[in-house]
Amino acid sequence: MAYEFLEVTDPVNQVARLVLRREDKKNALCMAMRDELEQALAELAGSNDVNAVVLAGSPGIFCAGYDLKEGMESGGKAFLHRFQEFFEACYLFPKPLVAAVDGPALAGGFDLALMADFIIASKAAVFGHPEIEFGPVAILPLARFVPPSRLRELCMLGEQFDAETAKAYGIVYDVVEPGQAETTAVALADLLAAKPPTSLAAVKRALNRSVKESIIADGVALNSALTGTDAAYEEYVGKKLG
Repeated sequence: MAYEFLEVTDPVNQVARLVLRREDKKNALCMAMRDELEQALAELAGSNDVNAVVLAGSPGIFCAGYDLKEGMESGGKAFLHRFQEFFEACYLFPKPLVAAVDGPALAGGFDLALMADFIIASKAAVFGHPEIEFGPVAILPLARFVPPSRLRELCMLGEQFDAETAKAYGIVYDVVEPGQAETTAVALADLLAAKPPTSLAAVKRALNRSVKESIIADGVALNSALTGTDAAYEEYVGKKLG
């Protein structure tokens, strides 16, 4: 299937690449792009030719988060578009997934990287939840990687941090030179794809067992907070779009 905002490659050694292709908007996740990600992940999950997937951004940018302009124009409603379905597609994906991050992965873009079982980050990568300045943070993605004390720090303070710090926190699997993240991610995905698929699927099911309940709880909290916009939200978005 052809996509407007994604590139999905044919599998090589049973590894497919899923690449974000909205470079002119820093790969910001508009509603249509999230719908495409849902569809692509469903197709990859159902393919007998795919045993592992690499999720990559563009050189110098992974994903800037949700589309702020779309969010502002919709009064925050765009952020909630198919929230539960999108998170289920991402965080209940049944096959091994490796993210290659070679630039900023912020807000919803950070969440997107966290859908992976392993993150390979270049020294150009930057992570963080700056959206706390104007609205709520989805805690589920990061909660899969860090203890509660670290989760509070990263979600409530919203400070940005580099790849080495992310590795020290247990978020990133490996740090490489700029431009090498995707190559390294593919090599790791090759190793995963060579493992027995049924064994890996069983591990993923065990890891994901409690995720769906958390997705629903996150959705309720975000829906409550984003029923409308406020001055802080509009000021923040105005500066970003400025």
